[in-house]
Amino acid sequence: MAPSEGSGSRGDRGHTNEPRPAARSRLSLAVTLRLGSAASSCDTRRVTNSHDELAVNRPASPERNLVAIQKVWEIFEASGPLAAAEELMKISHENVEIRSYVARGLVPPGEGEGDVMRGREEFMAFMRRTTDDGVSVKARARSFDLEGDTVAVRGSARVVRPDGSFAEAKLRWTYRFRDGLVDEINWEPRAGD
Repeated sequence: MAPSEGSGSRGDRGHTNEPRPAARSRLSLAVTLRLGSAASSCDTRRVTNSHDELAVNRPASPERNLVAIQKVWEIFEASGPLAAAEELMKISHENVEIRSYVARGLVPPGEGEGDVMRGREEFMAFMRRTTDDGVSVKARARSFDLEGDTVAVRGSARVVRPDGSFAEAKLRWTYRFRDGLVDEINWEPRAGD
C-alpha cells in the first residue's frame, strides 16, 4: 500500500507527521534527605530545554580554584611529584609560566637562576628528566589561601640531588588563575613558623 492510499496523515512507517511533545522524565537524580520519617528533596534546579543558553568556558569560582590546587597537593602526598605535576598541567593553560623551586634547587649555588619554564610540555619534560635522574622531592603544604585570582600555598620543600646534596626551604607558592586555568606558578621563600 502506498503512503497516500488509505493512510491518512501517516507516513510510510505509520508515523504521524505531527511533532511530538518534548519528553520529560519524572525521575530526579537529586539527593533525597530523610529527616525523621519525612523525606524532602534537595532538587532546586530548574529544568533546561533546547531554548536555554549553555555557558561554555565559564570562569571558575575562586573556591573551585582552591579545591583544584588542594587536589594537586593531595596527589603529591599520595603519589609523588610526577603524578602531581601531571594533575597540575591538566588545570593549566598550555603556555603556563612556571618558576620552579625544584629547578632552582638543582642549580648548584652561585650558578645562576635557571628556574623559569614556559608551557606544559617543557615542564613535564623537566619533571620526567629529574625523576629519571634520581632527584627526590619532598614537600608539605601547611595552608591554602585565596588572594583574588590566586591560590597561595604555604609550606616547605626539600630537593635532594643525585649526589646526596640538597636544597631545603620554607616556601610560599602562588598559582595565578586566568579564565579558570592556572596561568602562572611562582614561589618565594618565607620566614616564620
